[in-house]
Amino acid sequence: MQEELEKTVNDINEHCPIQIDQTTRLDGCESLPNNTFRFDFTFLFIDATKIDALEFRTQMRDILLYNIQCNPQMALLKENHATFIYDCVDENKNLLGKITITPHDYSKPAKKPGIFDPTTITSDNLQKVLQDIVKKTKKQLPLFTEESGISMVDCSTYNKTLEYTCKLLNEDVARFDSIYFKTTAVPAAVQSLKDNPDMKHFAEQGVSIRNIYLDKHNKYLCSIDISPEDYK
Repeated sequence: MQEELEKTVNDINEHCPIQIDQTTRLDGCESLPNNTFRFDFTFLFIDATKIDALEFRTQMRDILLYNIQCNPQMALLKENHATFIYDCVDENKNLLGKITITPHDYSKPAKKPGIFDPTTITSDNLQKVLQDIVKKTKKQLPLFTEESGISMVDCSTYNKTLEYTCKLLNEDVARFDSIYFKTTAVPAAVQSLKDNPDMKHFAEQGVSIRNIYLDKHNKYLCSIDISPEDYK
């Protein structure tokens, strides 16, 4: 049985890093003593120094517990009464939280976490949904991702559009080639939206995405407009 458990861990690690959604990446997992398994998650576009750590741990614990209870890939681990430890960090390796889930926790009836359900978006509540996204994002700004050299500095919504303003920390308007930049930035941005299953519900409601880019001195570089047809 231990061999089967180790195989499960190895199978997961072979596919890591795994992009779970637009903001969550599984970097790896490890088998520990006492039938314990640790999963290492990185959360992109989240700054551990700017969020409510308790709120994050509470929300993530509910989501992770529900996943353990309902994910068939966890069946073998659950049958062997495994304990799960989740180490969550931001992209700069600052700790967001360590979450432990025991057999006692996941033996209870599954309860869907009280998180926003994108399938409930309608033309009637769309504007409020977009405003809530902006409000939540603004609380965390600026959002800096070291590997990409990008800092998100503002966001807003208008006319069924989500607009994000990002500073390219290594760029200067004097030597910036917007045509070349867009050849890679546009496909990457579109693919990122397509990889997030929640975004299809926004596309169905006609939501456009606009990214505005500034150089390191806050001078305008270019903008990218993504229509709902682009990322459906």
